[in-house]
Amino acid sequence: MGQSVSDKILSAVTGTHVETVTLTEEQMIKKIKELFYDRMDASGKDELKKVLKGSLIRDTKMTAPDGNFELTVSRGNHASIFNLSDRNIIHIFDRQETKFYEYKAYSLKNFDRMIKTEL
Repeated sequence: MGQSVSDKILSAVTGTHVETVTLTEEQMIKKIKELFYDRMDASGKDELKKVLKGSLIRDTKMTAPDGNFELTVSRGNHASIFNLSDRNIIHIFDRQETKFYEYKAYSLKNFDRMIKTEL
C-alpha cells in the first residue's frame, strides 16, 4: 500500500518512513484489546476505559504497558465541513514501526457500545 500525501510529508519532516493504516471499527477494537487491555492490570484497565471515554475539550492519551504503542482519542474536536467523518478520531501509534492505526467516524456511539461488550 502506498503512502498518503500526509504520510509523505510527515516522512520527509521526520526523516523516517511513516504509514497510516485505516481500520474498521471491529479492527480498532481488536487492536485496543490486544495491545492495551489484555496486557494491563485492573487499574490500567480502568484508566484505559477513561481514555476511551474521551473528552470534548482535549485529546486523551495513554501509552501501552510495553511503551511501544500510544493510544490517542479525539472526540468531537476535529470538526471539518469538508469531511464530517474526521469529527472523531482514534489513533494507535506504533513507535517501533512508525505506523499509525486510525479509525474515524462522525459518531462513536456504536463504537462505545461495542467497547462496553468487548472490555
